[in-house]
Amino acid sequence: MGFIRRTSLIFGAVALFVAALTFCPAADVGAVKNPTSVAEHPDDSEEEVDEAARLSAVAENCSNIKYALSQLQRSDSRTRIYLGTSYETISGRFIVPLNLRLERNNRPSEQLLSIQSEFMTSLADFRLAYTDYMRDLEALTLIDCSAQPADFYKHLETTRAKRAALQSVTQKLNTLAGEQYQAVVDLEKELK
Repeated sequence: MGFIRRTSLIFGAVALFVAALTFCPAADVGAVKNPTSVAEHPDDSEEEVDEAARLSAVAENCSNIKYALSQLQRSDSRTRIYLGTSYETISGRFIVPLNLRLERNNRPSEQLLSIQSEFMTSLADFRLAYTDYMRDLEALTLIDCSAQPADFYKHLETTRAKRAALQSVTQKLNTLAGEQYQAVVDLEKELK
């Protein structure tokens, strides 16, 4: 019973931090808006004006943007440490030992083994996606946005895409943690 209680606390903490990563106010660098679509502005001259205005805004707000990016780096670094530690704990203290114990007792669960396999793959994806995103974010902070607003904005779009990929992986890990928890609850009912 204590195992399941600890498991639910860990899964709850991971879910909370995934939500924090998803809805982190620093996640959106608000000083730079997304480009408007051609459908919204079918006239090319209006689109060129929007692009010029956007790049002008980037150059004018460069110091604010750089500050927001540094805050984002700090926030993401702390979140990554917590999430990485939590995912490692879930894997190393709950998922793998439970499957080993079930195997030793000749009661292997295909569902739990499948979740373990997916979780381990997604954990590796999380590490790679985070490293890729942080390298891109670091490179973004090195670009002088007041002197090179077009390059900065293009790199910002790439960084946003990598952050979205990282968010997708964390959501998958959270879903798998929830599936693991439910499978353990079902297993407990089955064994009673």
